[in-house]
Amino acid sequence: MGGSDGAGRTVALRELEGDLVIGSRDAPGYTLSVVEGVAVDGTGRVYVAQPMDRQVRVYDRDGRFVRTIGRGGGGLEEFQHLTFIGLAGDSLWAIDPLARRISFFDTAGRFLSSVRLPPLPGDGMGRPLRPFGGFRDGSLIATTGWGNDLPDEMRICRADAASQEVTDTVARFRDGLRASYRVDFPGNHGFLRGPNPFFDGELWRPAPDGSAVFVVERQSATDAAEASYGVTKLGVRGDTLYACRVRYAPRPIPKNAVGSIATDYVDRIRGYGVSLPVWEVETRVRDALNVPDFERPVTGIAPAVDGSLRIGREASDPRFWDVFDADGELVARVAAPGGTEILLVDGDFAWAVEHDELEVPYVVRYRIVRRPGARGEGPDAICRRNVTSGLAPDVAVGPWTTDVRAGAGRSAATG
Repeated sequence: MGGSDGAGRTVALRELEGDLVIGSRDAPGYTLSVVEGVAVDGTGRVYVAQPMDRQVRVYDRDGRFVRTIGRGGGGLEEFQHLTFIGLAGDSLWAIDPLARRISFFDTAGRFLSSVRLPPLPGDGMGRPLRPFGGFRDGSLIATTGWGNDLPDEMRICRADAASQEVTDTVARFRDGLRASYRVDFPGNHGFLRGPNPFFDGELWRPAPDGSAVFVVERQSATDAAEASYGVTKLGVRGDTLYACRVRYAPRPIPKNAVGSIATDYVDRIRGYGVSLPVWEVETRVRDALNVPDFERPVTGIAPAVDGSLRIGREASDPRFWDVFDADGELVARVAAPGGTEILLVDGDFAWAVEHDELEVPYVVRYRIVRRPGARGEGPDAICRRNVTSGLAPDVAVGPWTTDVRAGAGRSAATG
């Protein structure tokens, strides 16, 4: 009961009960495309980011369609692309990564202002600096992101909204498998490029109130006996509010995983008039992907309004989410339906995305249910709070050297 991690520690087990569903296959205003983000204001109105439609949909607390905010285009009130959204007081902010812009609207949908960020200064490679959210002191959170052909480094920076200049670096990440891959074929057969399904780089999200940034280090294990993932909560100026290591029992990558990917790619390249045997494609895909021995331990991250955090584990049915309180204590596990992606937690409710058998997305509000006496076996976690050294701009995160079995604290990162 509770989805054992093999670590021998019991934690409270919580479940999700469906409370509200937003979405439809064909009803105007309710048919959703890809759902990138969800925000909920104090009146219960729900804001849903729709990047394919380049707009934000607004629904009332009962799920009834109210309006749209924004539209496609290059103007100040328009989006070239749309990813994350959030609320800052009475304003809705929305991220356009292609325009490198964060735009602000009031809750009635009226445009207020926008900020566009320049490339990362002093980088030497002209990497775009993309807004990612806002801190509650009014500064902006910006990232460089993972690049296709760029070195495997990502930065979280703090930028001044007025001057649109970077003021400092909150954290840097290195290592991990590349976010994308390229497979070159012999002769004139060209190449394939796509997202790496085994990408195990850090996940990060700002707290909904802008008080902190959560970073999850989730590199695939190389040794089952030493498998762990890391959770760090960073303050506005990069100070480490807590840092945890969580030990778990890793799951091996299925033997047929690469073969299935290769078979799919054979079908794709045949559409371009290229004919290669499956074994050759599989060999080249395997070399390009650098397939690990074990699955990455974390596949999702959902900050909560109260400062707590949910960490989505490996794909399964039910899928388990580790729950950390605002101080970094591992306190519970949530059992969610397989395929459920939790985006936001607000009080006793979790907002998630699910898909039907036709892959049509729906936004679902779940009630988080605490079953009296329900316990489940969960992972071991070692946490240090108020780490005074913090994550300085020149300190890279991961791989960490904490010995969780010995109970040692977090040490300086390597790399």
